[in-house]
Amino acid sequence: MSIPLNIPTKNDVANVAKLTKQNEEKLDSVDEQLKILNGYLKELISEDVPTYTPPSKKDLDKELKKYKRLLLLQLLMQNRTNPGTGKD
Repeated sequence: MSIPLNIPTKNDVANVAKLTKQNEEKLDSVDEQLKILNGYLKELISEDVPTYTPPSKKDLDKELKKYKRLLLLQLLMQNRTNPGTGKD
């Protein structure tokens, strides 16, 4: 009799109630997970995180000179241990 009048049956209402309860439980679970994540994020933000400071041009030039000297020294030592490898 409920079909011609377009009225939901007891089963329909029970199914909707069951689905509603399942959705509420899922929402509660998601809400709890979001609270945990929010707590982690607050901890991360509150920590003192060092900021990156790029080296100055002067420091970069100094490092470049140091590596050039080391490379030159390495080449000189290599030629000293293998004197016959150079051109005549």
